[in-house]
Amino acid sequence: MSDHYRKTGEDVILRNTPNFILAISDKNFTHGRDNTNFTLAYAELFASYLKT
Repeated sequence: MSDHYRKTGEDVILRNTPNFILAISDKNFTHGRDNTNFTLAYAELFASYLKT
């Protein structure tokens, strides 16, 4: 995909998105996956609120 981008300038992954959210947690954090899933769900709900 990086070769395609270098040749054409077309961003096929992020598609020129103005924002990017990356949810991460420490590898040893017991509930890290659950917390990041909850965080992304709230971000998705809040994003639709901002759009209106």
